[in-house]
Amino acid sequence: MEIPTEFGRPYARVTWQVPDPTDNSDEPLRLSGLLPPQALEVGKKHITYTATDSAGLSKSCTFSIVVKGTNDFKIVNSKENYCLKLLLYKFNFL
Repeated sequence: MEIPTEFGRPYARVTWQVPDPTDNSDEPLRLSGLLPPQALEVGKKHITYTATDSAGLSKSCTFSIVVKGTNDFKIVNSKENYCLKLLLYKFNFL
């Protein structure tokens, strides 16, 4: 998943679907991991969830979110003149 940063910010507020683990028993599972939404900075973030049953057996899944920096331009109008305000967040993370 790739998400652009918010206007003028070096991060993005990101949300995703939390996994819903199942097991072949009727016992509840304990799920641990980062809960959305999160403000993630530019770069690649690995999100890992681990489901654990009452016997202590566990299984994990991981996915990645890439937050890409953007080049944001904003025209600011004033009575005297026009000026161009350049807000530049240029990062190249893959």
